[in-house]
Amino acid sequence: MGLVKGKSYQLVSCFWFVHVKTKNKLIAPEMEFCFHKLKPLSREFSRQFGYSEKDGETIFRYLNGVCLGNTSISDYCKDHKAFSADTILKLGKVPLEEMVRKCNKLLAVAAGLALSTGRYRGCDTSFDYHDMPFCGKRREWTIKTVVKGKVRRCYRYAVASLTGNKRFLALSAQPYKEGCTNMAMVDQLLDSSPNGFDTVLMDRYFVGVDVFNTVEGRDKHFLTPYKINDVTDELYKQSLLDGETVKRYHMRRKGGKWKTVFLHLVPHPVDEYHAYVSDLSGIKVKEHYPARWNIENLFKTKNGVKADTSSTRESWRFLLFTIELILSSLWKLLVRIKEHVTVKRYKKQLYTFLEEHTLLEDIEDETIDND
Repeated sequence: MGLVKGKSYQLVSCFWFVHVKTKNKLIAPEMEFCFHKLKPLSREFSRQFGYSEKDGETIFRYLNGVCLGNTSISDYCKDHKAFSADTILKLGKVPLEEMVRKCNKLLAVAAGLALSTGRYRGCDTSFDYHDMPFCGKRREWTIKTVVKGKVRRCYRYAVASLTGNKRFLALSAQPYKEGCTNMAMVDQLLDSSPNGFDTVLMDRYFVGVDVFNTVEGRDKHFLTPYKINDVTDELYKQSLLDGETVKRYHMRRKGGKWKTVFLHLVPHPVDEYHAYVSDLSGIKVKEHYPARWNIENLFKTKNGVKADTSSTRESWRFLLFTIELILSSLWKLLVRIKEHVTVKRYKKQLYTFLEEHTLLEDIEDETIDND
């Protein structure tokens, strides 16, 4: 009798309404694809943080909901009664080094799901830094840098991503600590990135003998722009005479030994030429390096699914940053499968889909309790 009276009747009615709405595909079917991709990630999240599978999935949905809704965990929890904001914010008490390890496990699972589709063949690995403005006093995990013409203190994250023609896929991330070297950051990113992608693309900021030696020590190749100087000008003049656009170039580490690399001289309609350095003489710069800009598109997309937080806990911020990278990569994977899915539409429909599935499960649980 309890199933046809009062609250239970309303719950069952709501269940059938949501069920019919989903069956009628008013929610785009590609969102079910995204939803199922999140399932293995929620299980990994549960394992990493020691939750039961059900609690872990619920908290993981909360984190996704916060990012998709561009809201805070406190505001999100006001509308969802399964967990309080304080309970979830306790994740920020996990030591940062441990949080980084756990988050890179999540990124590895997400990357594995995407790679299994076979849509990332021919990609290279790209490295770059992403700065997140921080309002507060100096901390060891923040740096002072220029953001939109103003000097700001920021969290800085080093990110590895697969990049290719209209493709990106976040692989791993590391927070930057004050005084850390590019060599150390590159080494950590390589340590948590999958094998099988042998060329590493970096911007001019990463140029250095130590960085290049680190990449080669992992049996990988590198390609990065190089600043123009008197020596490169002279080599370019020689290339115009002999037709050889690849020259041997000697770099010197400060206080260390010389390193010989290949200097690729690429004609440019505005700047006359651009210079790139690599350990390969035969690499086709125009086929590889332009795709590196897709890591910037990853960051741009990530800003569209950014959670709102005022927390100063580095671990909590890094966890949210990881979820944002996963959601951005999932959108790009979806776009490769089905065209014309904008970030705005993706956010809205996946958010709605997650909400309705959460409602369905809540109804099923309460119906069982009434029985």
